[in-house]
Amino acid sequence: MRSVAPGSGRQTVLLTEKARIIDVVTVLQDTDDALLIGSADTSSDILSWIRKYVIMDDVRLKDLTDQMSMIEIMGPRAADVTGDIVGIDVSDLGMSQWRKVPSAEGMLVVRTASPSELSYLIIAPNDNVEAIVEELQKHSAELPELDEELDEYVRVLAGMGLHGKEWTLS
Repeated sequence: MRSVAPGSGRQTVLLTEKARIIDVVTVLQDTDDALLIGSADTSSDILSWIRKYVIMDDVRLKDLTDQMSMIEIMGPRAADVTGDIVGIDVSDLGMSQWRKVPSAEGMLVVRTASPSELSYLIIAPNDNVEAIVEELQKHSAELPELDEELDEYVRVLAGMGLHGKEWTLS
């Protein structure tokens, strides 16, 4: 990760000794630290995996799962809507690149792999999520919310695996 510039990231797969997928994660590099984004309900498995393979004197781990939330915005209008919501241009972000939102402490936007051509994650402290959802609702005509069934259909059609579905530890 030392070769990854701040503001960039890498996606990688964490595997068990038997080559089972623990999770597909994205590591976002900053100047002095990194943020690891994984699937829902995998933080304990990911932390256990990291503890096995890194020198703990060089790495300090902090689980932010209970403090942060993620909202995914995808589709052809995703860059415009995301930019409107966070107040910064995100259209120039490459895959796994990210940017801090200057107007909101602890908030960042990440361009991420998705079943859609364009997808952005807004990662924010839990206190900010309600305001983001309200802003998203203002854009519902141009960027409708997918229900679980349609979201699952789009994901499967795109051939994207998901923890607990196509990836299991058993």
